[in-house]
Amino acid sequence: MQAITTPPSEPALDRETLSARVRAARHDKRMTLVQVAQAAGISAATVSRVERGQMSLTYEKLTALARALGIELSSLLAGSGATGSSSSAGPSLTRAGQGVSYRSDAYLYTWLNADLARKRMTPTRMVVYARTVQESPGYSRHAGEEFLFVLSGALQVHFETGEAIDVAQGDCLYFDSRVGHFFLSSGEGNAEIIGAISETG
Repeated sequence: MQAITTPPSEPALDRETLSARVRAARHDKRMTLVQVAQAAGISAATVSRVERGQMSLTYEKLTALARALGIELSSLLAGSGATGSSSSAGPSLTRAGQGVSYRSDAYLYTWLNADLARKRMTPTRMVVYARTVQESPGYSRHAGEEFLFVLSGALQVHFETGEAIDVAQGDCLYFDSRVGHFFLSSGEGNAEIIGAISETG
């Protein structure tokens, strides 16, 4: 069985490029700003700001926006269609330095194995730039469960329950991602983590 190899990654996607892709996808679907906003569960003003390159989004809102537009998140970010499926395609190989990257104010996301559509989990590598609550994007909530492993640095995971958990290099954490959460770097450098988010739950 031959592995599918993810194409080499380009520099992290900027707001202007993402805005053009969102606008083009909306026009292709013949949807209004209000229709997209209602389907995604976010405000029309937020969609408008994204389309004008004035706002970056969290994983939660990016995923909701892609679903509202009827496309894979990785397709929206990469500007190309994901192919195959986790059940029918061969193994998907993402080599070092590859993936689909997007930089928000607080995090750098790199989606791994982005060539496969309809995955049951979303593998992601992240660099956490936020160091204070004020720099965080606020609590993220999305369906499923989440696993993370700290590759380098030190991480603090805050939950809307008021709990904050320190996760050191080499530690891992598993939690219900429906509970609001955000990440902060708590060491000298920026924490780098690898994780997986299930699409069930």
